[in-house]
Amino acid sequence: MDHTNYKEYGLSQLYEALDTVDNVKYPGQLSAIEARIDELEGKTNKNKLEGIRGWLLLVALLIIITPIRIMITIITTYPGMFSLGIWDALTTQGSEAYSPLWAPILGMEMLFNCILVLFWLYVGYQFFTKRRIFPTWYIGVSVFSLLFVLADAFSINLALQGDTVFYPGMKMEIVRSLIMVAIWVPYMLISKRVKATFIR
Repeated sequence: MDHTNYKEYGLSQLYEALDTVDNVKYPGQLSAIEARIDELEGKTNKNKLEGIRGWLLLVALLIIITPIRIMITIITTYPGMFSLGIWDALTTQGSEAYSPLWAPILGMEMLFNCILVLFWLYVGYQFFTKRRIFPTWYIGVSVFSLLFVLADAFSINLALQGDTVFYPGMKMEIVRSLIMVAIWVPYMLISKRVKATFIR
């Protein structure tokens, strides 16, 4: 092998060339060179995996859309609930729709939706700055979202005595949260791209 032109060789060619080296004549050098090539190969593979590409592009889209969707829900649901008298009808004792559960349920729902917006914005910051803690936070917020949706559905069913007509989007929200947890939590745990990208 012409050592002056070694840069023209790929790593695989270097391995082939090393096989021709007399290990007796150059004791210890062959293993040292092989170790260095292994290190370079590891860095090359890591560089190929690093970056917001592949499935992480879909994660990025979800991280952008989710807080926007929650904010739209807040803006389109809660102001009208007060201005149209729905809050009074649900929380005023003696009214036909009254239940002592409505005030705490709706109050906690508003509070937790606002908290979820803040959580997802923070997760987005961690994602786009490639923080090491991002996968943990993503998993935590995704599981928290699922538990919140399930608790909200259970509470509303209690107030309605099993009648879910009041909240037609409930099942869709549960399915959406289940899918996010079922698909993206395992991905965050086993993906080599996630491990190579979020290292700061």
